[in-house]
Amino acid sequence: MVFTDNILSHNGVDGFHFGPDLHGALTNNALDRNGDDGVEVEEPVSELGPVTLTGNHVWFNGDLGIEASRPDTLGGGNWAKHNGNSLQCVPGSLCSTTGKPKK
Repeated sequence: MVFTDNILSHNGVDGFHFGPDLHGALTNNALDRNGDDGVEVEEPVSELGPVTLTGNHVWFNGDLGIEASRPDTLGGGNWAKHNGNSLQCVPGSLCSTTGKPKK
């Protein structure tokens, strides 16, 4: 599944949640002002394949912009700022937290 160019905001929990039975790509979406994380990628690793997160805007979420505890999560160039958790993005390699988004 590929999710591109969507706006997911003001949800009570995560903007987008990849559970263990979901895989695919989240690209160029705005996931802002959600109650918990902008994006959460939950363990364990899916037998269906990895999750790829690229070019997403994740601002003003209650906890993290992106929380990817699943080790097969790929990507980069996401832009995380102003989230409730000062780490902004876990792992940090998925996001830029200053300036303009990575290209």
